[in-house]
Amino acid sequence: MLLVILLLAVVLRFWELPQLPRGIAHDEVAEVLIARDILKGHHALFFQEAYGQEPLFLYLVAGAMGILGENVLALRFVSASVGLLTVAAGARLARRLFDLQVALITAAGLGVMLWPVFWSRVGLRGMTLPLTMCLGFESLWRALHTPSHSSEN
Repeated sequence: MLLVILLLAVVLRFWELPQLPRGIAHDEVAEVLIARDILKGHHALFFQEAYGQEPLFLYLVAGAMGILGENVLALRFVSASVGLLTVAAGARLARRLFDLQVALITAAGLGVMLWPVFWSRVGLRGMTLPLTMCLGFESLWRALHTPSHSSEN
């Protein structure tokens, strides 16, 4: 069932990705310009352009632009991929915290609901937040529920 949900999420995120939504927003243009600078050798842990940005999304976009070229597909491909990973990470977190049924409901919600799908199709760095939160919460949960192996001498 999870595989079916993920396949539907793939279709909703990648179908006609460069054309939908139509046009490119000014914030997306800023992401492309910063990624272009990264490809030219301007590396940083924080970019001050466009009101300041952390680098994860920008480096991913730069990598995609290096492979796919400087176009809207490269930018939005990163968001769609991150959105798809968020569906899987959200399901994994829900499975760890609750059970398989809740994990499937979580994946279905993240996979097909309006806002997760819409933001997966727009090339903005905010799409990385839900993914990093899911991964971070799961790591915290695992750390808190794993017996420590401290040695006593």
